[in-house]
Amino acid sequence: MEGRCYEGEEGEEDGEEEDGEEEEVGPTKVHPLRLMLSMCFAGLVGTIALVSGSTVAHAVSITNRDDQDHKVTVVEGDTKTDYVLKPSQALNGICAKGCTVHLDDDEEEEYQLEVDDVVSIEEGNLYYDTPGAPGGSTPAPATGGGSGTPPGKG
Repeated sequence: MEGRCYEGEEGEEDGEEEDGEEEEVGPTKVHPLRLMLSMCFAGLVGTIALVSGSTVAHAVSITNRDDQDHKVTVVEGDTKTDYVLKPSQALNGICAKGCTVHLDDDEEEEYQLEVDDVVSIEEGNLYYDTPGAPGGSTPAPATGGGSGTPPGKG
């Protein structure tokens, strides 16, 4: 029988006693410490994975909705990183603590993005994506420009 242990006395082989008589021993369930520890460890690992998986979503996302490539420069603290976004390409998981973004090497126009901002590039400008809008997003100017027109267009 798999998964069960049989109790017996020391010195016995194959369930036989020294005088040649066989003693019938019923199966008993044994929960070894090793099994219990591995079950606890598996539960702990699962809990850690669940908690850490829910915190990964806190970062900026930029999607290029234009028909042309755009260079995106991300400045986060002392680190400056350049990306080239092709049409319909998204850049996810950047700016875990907020950052400054420049489009197409324009050092005068900058966008201050906070954690969880979801923005898109449309007509060469950066806009916030508004959830629940028909068609996916409603353009609204990101920080760095005027309040009613795209940055640099007013």
